[in-house]
Amino acid sequence: GGEEFLLAMPEAPLAAAQAAAERLRGIIAETPVVLADGREVQVTASVGLALGDPPDAPAIEALIDQADAA
Repeated sequence: GGEEFLLAMPEAPLAAAQAAAERLRGIIAETPVVLADGREVQVTASVGLALGDPPDAPAIEALIDQADAA
């Protein structure tokens, strides 16, 4: 239902990626968006992770689908 973006962390182990994703999610939840008229809107985010480990990593499209499903 919202906007989506992709963050690639090619050298990060899964635990580090999970910690970074949780920090980002928390910062987004704690930081209101100030509208042009001065009103503040709270925003939340959900995060899905997918791990691709070369040389057997799935195609980028498959990783995006996995993260989206998570």
